[in-house]
Amino acid sequence: MSINALRGSWLATGMLLLIASALPASAAAPDRIKIPSATPTALPQFLRGDARSVTVSGELYLPAGQGPFPAMVLKHESGGLRGPAGDNIRAWATMLNGWGVAALIVDGFGPRDIVDTDKDQAQLSIWADVSDSLAALKALGADPRIDKTRIGIAGWSRGGSAAIDTALDTVRKTAIGDDLRFALHVVFYGSGEAQYRDSATDRAPMLFLHGESDDYAPIGQSAK
Repeated sequence: MSINALRGSWLATGMLLLIASALPASAAAPDRIKIPSATPTALPQFLRGDARSVTVSGELYLPAGQGPFPAMVLKHESGGLRGPAGDNIRAWATMLNGWGVAALIVDGFGPRDIVDTDKDQAQLSIWADVSDSLAALKALGADPRIDKTRIGIAGWSRGGSAAIDTALDTVRKTAIGDDLRFALHVVFYGSGEAQYRDSATDRAPMLFLHGESDDYAPIGQSAK
């Protein structure tokens, strides 16, 4: 990805809805958690709920102080969590902890033996990322250290598409049987090509951020 990471002041605009009362804190070593998910190959299989089961991994960063904390699910881009891409998303987790917000980084590639999808996005359907993201929401919602009414999601590029799709209410209800939902969706240079007939969303605020210099997921209209 040729675009540099967008800075915290941009994300802070959307985060104010979620963390207005958060206190500064220092990041601690993450808790390693296992997240039951699935690997659908397309939307119909996701909606049927008959995709192959998989357990993905998560790094849960908790701020200092007493919970329950607001939290963000962080969904990586096509580069996964290795190298600079992983360093970048962990830097975001540390920054969020400094705002008093817990951060759960979800690794959807490693448990599926995928290194990256930069040159071949067909290795993994975006609906697997959506499944992982909603599974992470369920995991955080069941954690007494987390305020389940203030859980947001931020995704980068490929992960940004998952941050968009998790707002679709029919999609959410396929994976979650109660009223648990994301309180905020933050999309960094995610794809906006898909158009869905289902207009029902979780009605949570959405913040879209892009960059003119991005030559992988360009901000302009697709030439296709």
